[in-house]
Amino acid sequence: MKDREASRSRVKMMPIGTPRVPYRNREEGTWQWVDIWNALYRERVIFIGQNIDEEFSNQILATMLYLDTLDDSRRIYMYLNGPGGD
Repeated sequence: MKDREASRSRVKMMPIGTPRVPYRNREEGTWQWVDIWNALYRERVIFIGQNIDEEFSNQILATMLYLDTLDDSRRIYMYLNGPGGD
């Protein structure tokens, strides 16, 4: 029974919250841990996983315009994963 309890005490649970991933800063070349949404944003990836209303569409548009002003030669990638389809 003690072996079983000892092995359970060594089990590490994954932290709850937004995952953090290693990200290499393009300008400085340094690595840092950032949340996954920040990493996607820095790589010009927009992920939409909810219904799009007027307020949210304005936020998406503003983000796209801002990314375009930073560098209009790089593509912006958009992934849609929403309910419906009508």
